[in-house]
Amino acid sequence: MNKPSPDLYIGTMSGTSMNGIDVCAISISGRTPKLIAFASYNYPPKLSAELFELIKAPSMHLDSFGKLNFQIGRAFASAIERFISKHGISPNKIKGIGLSGQTVWHSPKGPAPFSIQLGSPHPITKIIHAPVVFDFRNSHIAAGGEGAPLVPPFHAKMYPFKKPSMVLNIGGISNYTLVSGASFFGSDIGPGNALMDAYCRELLKKPCDHNGALASKGTIKSGLVRKILQRKEFKRKHPFSTGKEIFNFQFIPNQLLRLSPEDALASLTEVTAQSIAMTANKHKKYKNIYVCGGGAFNKHLMSRLDALCEQSVFTTEALGIHPQAIESMAFAWMAYMRVSNKKIPIAQNGSKALLGSVLRIK
Repeated sequence: MNKPSPDLYIGTMSGTSMNGIDVCAISISGRTPKLIAFASYNYPPKLSAELFELIKAPSMHLDSFGKLNFQIGRAFASAIERFISKHGISPNKIKGIGLSGQTVWHSPKGPAPFSIQLGSPHPITKIIHAPVVFDFRNSHIAAGGEGAPLVPPFHAKMYPFKKPSMVLNIGGISNYTLVSGASFFGSDIGPGNALMDAYCRELLKKPCDHNGALASKGTIKSGLVRKILQRKEFKRKHPFSTGKEIFNFQFIPNQLLRLSPEDALASLTEVTAQSIAMTANKHKKYKNIYVCGGGAFNKHLMSRLDALCEQSVFTTEALGIHPQAIESMAFAWMAYMRVSNKKIPIAQNGSKALLGSVLRIK
């Protein structure tokens, strides 16, 4: 007798680096979700340019905002359609799709907390004909969280480590999860690639410092790095969340902008590395650090983390999973949890809640 095929869930996301759309498929048949396939797709150039302009100058006519929201949803739908076609996945096998959306503003504090993600789920349900779970961050805020980071419960589910370990995600923003047995704790840290990428886009007209090649040739301006790290944004009590509304080109001091590109990028990379190390070194019982996200591919940043952190530093390749796939897997798992009406822990208050809204096929 043939075993029934496991349930498949799709996860799709674009992080704070805004460098493309990640899509994955996972199966849920045991305790640990299994990655079936993963791919990454570029945003259409015009759409990417509009997003970066919106982050740079966060105001937009409502008509333009509505159109951009739909266009991003369609870009996600197109990426998923290409993905399932490439991997031979039938839409009727998909039990749910987790849509992170594209974060353009994050304001989880104050009398009216909220988070804005662009990417309408409607084009996805129309094209893929599967339930879409979306708006995870605002439901997380409504349950007493901050809407970010959302991935710590998934890290704890995915990695039943034999000894206490840290999972470090370096996207535009850096965040971490401490996993010890069944318990976990997670928080944002500060800039991941955000400041380095902003410098490259504004002054070098390129998306990033590939592999940290320019930074590796520069000299770290230690005094300037210390001055930046003394700012209040690096002294917040954990857990908390942050975003590009803070860590953007305007955050970079003029003194640093007058440096050579090599020295500027070496110093900005050091800001990221030292801010992460300051957090990691407060948790010495977590002996291993496993890095995922785009920052895992920045060789210079990884070498600085290895030098500054007192723990052993690896990428999640050491665990058998592509570093870029982890976050889309988390949204696929969150879709499974919501479709199954299973609650997810909220790190900030210890409660559990259903996360996300479900758009079902009609």
